[in-house]
Amino acid sequence: MVVTRYLYLSRRKMESRDAGYTLPELLVAMTIFVVLLAVIGSVITGMYKDLGKTNDIAGAAKQNQQAFETFERQLRSANAIDAPVAVASGATQNWVLGFEGLDDQGNPICRQWRLVTTTGQLQQGQLQQRSWYGAGTATSWSTVDTGITNTSDPFALPAAIAAPSASPSASSSPPPVTLHQEVTFTLDNQQGKSPKAVAVTQATVVALNSSSAAVPSTSVCTQNGNS
Repeated sequence: MVVTRYLYLSRRKMESRDAGYTLPELLVAMTIFVVLLAVIGSVITGMYKDLGKTNDIAGAAKQNQQAFETFERQLRSANAIDAPVAVASGATQNWVLGFEGLDDQGNPICRQWRLVTTTGQLQQGQLQQRSWYGAGTATSWSTVDTGITNTSDPFALPAAIAAPSASPSASSSPPPVTLHQEVTFTLDNQQGKSPKAVAVTQATVVALNSSSAAVPSTSVCTQNGNS
């Protein structure tokens, strides 16, 4: 009798194991699995967005840096800088800066830089430049940087800087002070859509060949206008 009872119970246990999971158990397991997948997917998506934003910021900063290097190289040899001019035409707003300097061979050359923006299209701003010799015809505007979001003049002429030619000695008279023009150049560059990445770059460039801190009383580079 005892043996029969034991065999019966053993068979029931085996049948219970062979029956597998119940429906509620399967539903619970599937729910947990779906939740885990959702959490992992959200983490991966966030990582990709952060990586994309980082790349956008790096790209915007690189564009700004390249534009600044070109601007600095040209303006550092300038002997006179015109006051920035705002030129509006319909929905387009331009800020133009002109200066007279030297080309790579040391020849006098006029250069103009401008920021072109369109109302309602903040991410479509373009930084452009052109140049000409004497009374010659200006080259076509070439684009240096894109994605600019400035809403104000990127070219600012602050107070002059003092550049003593030598360190004074205790017995000598103070050295003459040379005043130069300088331009503070600010660019806001926006790349990407969502999330948007913005790189802000600002630097001050000194025109080392200028002999006065004041803006010239007569504009130096107006032969081709400002448009």
